[in-house]
Formats: sequence, structure tokens, C-alpha cells
Amino acid sequence: MFVRNAIDKDALKIISVMTDAEESGFMLFAPGERRMEEASLSKFINSINNAPKSGFFIALENEEILGYLMIKSENLSRTSHRASIAIGVHSNSRGKGVGTKLF
Repeated sequence: MFVRNAIDKDALKIISVMTDAEESGFMLFAPGERRMEEASLSKFINSINNAPKSGFFIALENEEILGYLMIKSENLSRTSHRASIAIGVHSNSRGKGVGTKLF
């Protein structure tokens, strides 16, 4: 298993992992609440990766995405020391150290 920055071409596979993670009922979005599209996620990945103090990372094994971690920094100068973090791991990969590796 290794971790790398997500790229726009990963969007469709990431959507699959996000959808699966949301099915757990423990994510910010409830199951089926969010509709994601490949084009909009691709654009979001690029914007996060190009923003200062932000990043979109994925954990992979044999070209399969096991989980993701997003870090989005604040834009205002007074809160630029803060960031939001979102992490999700596919149900088939939970309990195997994916989240730890992403952090």
C-alpha cells in the first residue's frame, strides 16, 4: 500500500470509495445524500492540490483506491493556521491500517 496525491483522472474511482464510505452512516453526508460527478470532482481535486497548505491524497494497492484524505486550509489570513480534514476508507479496507497510512 502506498499514498500519493490524487490526480483528476482518479475522480471516478474516488467517487466509488466516497459512496461506499458514506454508506457506513458515519460520514458528514448521509448515505445517498450527495450526488458526485466525475467532472466536478476532477476540478475539485485540482483546486485542492493547487491551494496552499491543502492536498487531496489517496491510498492505493494494486491500482485500487482504498481510501482518501483531503486537507483544505482556510483562506483568511487570521485563520490560515486552520484546516478541515476529511477521510474515508472503503469498507473492504477498514481495519487494515489505511487511515493510519493516509495520516
